[in-house]
Amino acid sequence: MLLLCYLNSSDWINVSGIAVNAILGIAIALIISKRISNKRAIKDYFMNEIKNIREDYRKFLIDLFGGKFTFNSTNNWFQVMNMRLINLEETLKNIHKISNFGAKDLNHDLRDIITNHQDFNDAFNKSSVTISQLHKQEIVKKQAEISKSLMDTIIDINNS
Repeated sequence: MLLLCYLNSSDWINVSGIAVNAILGIAIALIISKRISNKRAIKDYFMNEIKNIREDYRKFLIDLFGGKFTFNSTNNWFQVMNMRLINLEETLKNIHKISNFGAKDLNHDLRDIITNHQDFNDAFNKSSVTISQLHKQEIVKKQAEISKSLMDTIIDINNS
């Protein structure tokens, strides 16, 4: 406290400048930290949504191959998934400026592979859809493309 008594006006100006700079530095660090945290939380949300979509595809194929889907429930599943992918695509374009989200188009391709096949059409009046081994291979190949597209999107989100 005694040292403060011996400071002249230029010393007081220097001390004030140091104090103001310290306060500004702390404030800027806190603001940037909060923005980074908010941005990270948004990225994590979208990456988790994509992981959930991948898991939904996995469960869908297990159930489809296991004969747990009917003609109508399969069509309904694709309608719901298509809506989810449309919403995700629009949000990714608006928030993260990601325009190469290909999962929606691949979902249409998968739907066409499944629903345009004779296995599916034969199941119209049956209690479940039965998929042949050759048809399963075609479906799994398209699912791999969807999975890769979703992984690429996670990378794009992380890099944005």
